[in-house]
Amino acid sequence: SKGRWGMKDALEFKRPGDRVRIDVPGEFDALTLSAWIRVDALTGRLQSLLLTDSYEIGRVHWQLSAEGMLRLGIRLPSRNENLLASGYGSPVLFSPRRIGTWNLVSTTYDREAGEVCHFLNGREVSREKIVFDQPLEIGDAEIGNWGLPFRPRKSSTDVRNFVGRIDEMAIW
Repeated sequence: SKGRWGMKDALEFKRPGDRVRIDVPGEFDALTLSAWIRVDALTGRLQSLLLTDSYEIGRVHWQLSAEGMLRLGIRLPSRNENLLASGYGSPVLFSPRRIGTWNLVSTTYDREAGEVCHFLNGREVSREKIVFDQPLEIGDAEIGNWGLPFRPRKSSTDVRNFVGRIDEMAIW
């Protein structure tokens, strides 16, 4: 569909079946995720920008919250060997005023600095200390959706499709 500029295309995500599959091998001590997005609706649930197929220790879930916050979720080991989730959220960025407009969102994870930062249109909007120091992994993942991969849905929280457009995404 139409991107940010007249001659530039974008990927449009509307339905739970809309997705782009990727594979990003490796372990990362620093990771930057960046995308030009146009949010077309706040759906009252999490919306995927980039979610790993599995949610194992160190795996990344980059998404918008039901309220419109940018969120980096990372699965962490707990002291008793059970798994728990850790999330780093921004303030609310996507209110009705931003619906249908193009915005550049970015999130950085830096083990050396011990921080996670979120950015909107080149401006830092939040900075948090890393809760548990560990490298990150992506591996098999989806842009704009969460296929888990392709298993039958167990609950409505499993549906995390993005409703909007992405015309550029970068992973450093």
